[in-house]
Amino acid sequence: MREVTAVVRDDDGFVWAASRTGVLRVATDDYQLYSLPFTTTDVMQIKMACRGGLLVVATQNGQIFRYNRVLDKFDLWFTFSSLLGNEDWVTNLLIDVDGKVWISTSTGIFLWTGEEIVRAFDNIAGISNMTLLEGCYALAFVQSSIYRINTRNRTKTKLQGHLPYIISSARYDAHTHRVWIGTYNAGLWQYDLIGQMLRKAAIPQFPKLIVRDILIPDTTSLWVGVDGGGIWILDSETCQVRQVLRENLDNPSSLRGNSVYSLLVDDHRVWTATNSGGLQYTEITRSNVEHLVHGINNPQSLHNNEVNHIVTDSRGNLWIATNDGISLREAYTHRWKQLYRGCQQVFLSLATDKKGRIYAGTYGEGLYVLDETTGRKLHHYTSRDGNIFGAGGFVFATYVDSEGKKVRPVMLHRVIYGSIERFIGILIEHYGGHFPMWLAPKQIEIIPVLAEKHGAYAHEVCEALKAKGIRCSVDERNEKLGYRVREAQIAKIPAQIVVGEGECEERTVTIRRSGQKQSVTLPLQEAIDAFVQEIEEKRA
Repeated sequence: MREVTAVVRDDDGFVWAASRTGVLRVATDDYQLYSLPFTTTDVMQIKMACRGGLLVVATQNGQIFRYNRVLDKFDLWFTFSSLLGNEDWVTNLLIDVDGKVWISTSTGIFLWTGEEIVRAFDNIAGISNMTLLEGCYALAFVQSSIYRINTRNRTKTKLQGHLPYIISSARYDAHTHRVWIGTYNAGLWQYDLIGQMLRKAAIPQFPKLIVRDILIPDTTSLWVGVDGGGIWILDSETCQVRQVLRENLDNPSSLRGNSVYSLLVDDHRVWTATNSGGLQYTEITRSNVEHLVHGINNPQSLHNNEVNHIVTDSRGNLWIATNDGISLREAYTHRWKQLYRGCQQVFLSLATDKKGRIYAGTYGEGLYVLDETTGRKLHHYTSRDGNIFGAGGFVFATYVDSEGKKVRPVMLHRVIYGSIERFIGILIEHYGGHFPMWLAPKQIEIIPVLAEKHGAYAHEVCEALKAKGIRCSVDERNEKLGYRVREAQIAKIPAQIVVGEGECEERTVTIRRSGQKQSVTLPLQEAIDAFVQEIEEKRA
């Protein structure tokens, strides 16, 4: 099989690759070829999807096949070629968390209900593509518009952003809550789901060819399969090119065929489906660079990604000062211990001495002296304990001098008000990051208790606020309510609105102010009027 256009992996560990001549199943030391009972022979491209015990194959002209595990063969499941016509085609195939099959096409989005194939949405049509998000959500691109789809209740919400290019592929990065978007001739783009911001990835010399697939094998890299351009391996944060894999006739171990259609990662390999070189794989080489990053609901990770200073103690343990406490990573076990987490205490600098002590400088709370063995607080110095602290107790740097005394360097700083960056720095320092409502970049965070039940009302509240010029967004991540509220508090968003069953039924909102534990429930319109008045009056 040379013209392979799709590759997936099932829950049993088998790798499946599809072409016009059939489907290949690959095991560790064995393979098997399956035929597809085509109803027509004008098959040019194959799409595949696998979830749970369901393995589905789709042709570009609307023939859908399902793998029969009992008979070990592929059966024709259904066809909707008559709905597509001769000039339309299938662009992607997805299986949601409930086992329903979604098919995006050049004429709109279709859904297999279990009994019939229907248009998922009657009022949106055109060239479309989809990618799955977390839980029961998917992101759909129809023409130049972007929609968040609730696959469980079949509702859609139009998001901000306008992409005037035809989408060829998309992939969701759950780590950063971004969606990477491939186009037919306009390169690679990324869409921030939280901020609903769309921007083009600046990749030097990236070819103006079709981006067929996007793979996210880890938290630091991005593999982009280009039809005719090989595989581009990028840094997922900076979009810098790490490596380009192309066919080299003088190198038998190089990529075979530059028309890359599909990518798949398993435990230690990246599988590549090309339209001229068949199915092949690349061993993943592990980097000597380790990326330490905060893991959601994972106490055995860095607690906060806003890192200010790093030191190692006498035993080689790693101490990391962040905007929410100190993360301590043991050198040999790689176990994490969190100090002062949840206290909203910003630690700016760290220093060690020869007596096994850690000096931790803070923003506004002076200096902590900690025992490096246990992390226990030995002393807490503030401005009352001497003259080494400036006004407010800010400690941006500390060091131990030749006599073993702790010393705070003095820096003379002059601010030029003509510089907008420095002026904003003064505002941040003046307010300590807690901007008043009228000044905050994001003024309100709306948090539904359960996204699938209360998400629609949350977005309605968001749109009503935006209509009044209020900067807000909806946090409907698949996380606990308390976690999302706490994240908004740490981000110093002035107000959080929580909506649940009662709020949806009574059309009210429950408001919690940043830094406060008490909440108040108001009718929606009354709350909007109060926010507008507060912003117009520029209350502190």
